[in-house]
Amino acid sequence: MDAPQPTHFMKATLKERGWTDAMIKRFLGAPDSTKTNPRYRSGSPMCLYAIERVLTAEGSPDFDAAKAKAATRSAASTVRADKARVELVRTIETVEIRIEHLDIDEVRSCAIDSYNHAPKRERDGRHATPDASPSFLDRIAVNFIRHELADYDGIIAQLGGRIGKREAYRTLRRRVLAEIARLYPILADAARAQGRR
Repeated sequence: MDAPQPTHFMKATLKERGWTDAMIKRFLGAPDSTKTNPRYRSGSPMCLYAIERVLTAEGSPDFDAAKAKAATRSAASTVRADKARVELVRTIETVEIRIEHLDIDEVRSCAIDSYNHAPKRERDGRHATPDASPSFLDRIAVNFIRHELADYDGIIAQLGGRIGKREAYRTLRRRVLAEIARLYPILADAARAQGRR
């Protein structure tokens, strides 16, 4: 027995066909039916639009013009986003990286203390000690420098919500780790290892 043919499109399907929210409102208005969201029961119901009504709307000259206009706006938006992404990464490439330089024994001691007093450590009971493995101590020392002795977190806070923040974050992390390796040669291997992760 053949499966029944679908009679409605979901809103997501309309978006795949090139519809925008504004076009749905203009050409279709209210949905023909709604259905409980199968993934999120407490979420908004799924809006369903009769296929016949959708196809009729798509066959109109006004729809073609609106779809072309939406595509043009989308392309322009993509260009603007790409430009903003490049500009943000370029800014991060040139921002001054300032890192305080302390004696390495003081850095290690502060790193152990910082690691042990992190809320997560206090919950899981794991602690760092001066006789832990050198690779572990170097790793937490690099983390301490990055978050406590550099302006790393302050710069990251300024990236919030900006287009290209993911690429900018990676660029900033790479630059800060390179500067840590330069200022603290004894931690260079640990800094480079973090950069590869």
